Amino acid sequence: MEQFGVQKRNILLGLIEEAQAAQKDGQDQFRSALEQFSAVVNFNGGELQQIYDWLNTEFEDSEAAAAEIRNRIDAFIRDLKMKRLTCLMTKMSSQPKPPPFALPSFRR
Repeated sequence: MEQFGVQKRNILLGLIEEAQAAQKDGQDQFRSALEQFSAVVNFNGGELQQIYDWLNTEFEDSEAAAAEIRNRIDAFIRDLKMKRLTCLMTKMSSQPKPPPFALPSFRR
């Protein structure tokens, strides 16, 4: 990802965020359609519905844990980048600076 320019990276991130939003909208739409269908046909899921609800809860918990892990990894990477930048800046500031320009010598 470091080889991408900032602009390309921002475009890529925007596309990913749009895809994630579209996927979430699709999931919400499907869930809403299932609820409407269940209400129309007066469907009581019984044991199957209980199993689905339990699995769905487990899935959502896993999704939340995965998001937390992603956030921790992102924070760790940001910290590493900041330490690297600080190290480079320290190295650059400790090197002797050349004079802004050299005066010509007029001696013969």
